[in-house]
Amino acid sequence: MDTYVHTHGELLPLSRRWPLEPRVTGDRVRYFAEAMLAGVCFPPVRVVLGLDRRFSVQDGHHRLEGSVLAGFDFLPVIINESPWPTKA
Repeated sequence: MDTYVHTHGELLPLSRRWPLEPRVTGDRVRYFAEAMLAGVCFPPVRVVLGLDRRFSVQDGHHRLEGSVLAGFDFLPVIINESPWPTKA
C-alpha cells in the first residue's frame, strides 16, 4: 500500500522503511492500531520533505504503521523544515 502526504494541493509519496526497523515491533504497532480504533488521540507524525520530493518519517513510525493496520485513510502530520539545503 502506498502512503502519501497531502500538502498544498499536492500528494507526495511518504517513504516507509521496509523492512521496518527492529524497534518498530508488531506488538507496539497493534497497540497503536487498537487504541486509535478505540478513539485515543496521539500526537501527529513528524515528517520532512527530502530533495527527492518524498517525505520521510522523523518521529511516529509506530503511529503511522498503527494507522495503516487500523485501516485509516488519513493521519495528521507535522511537516518539519528540511535540514538539507534546497536548490536555488
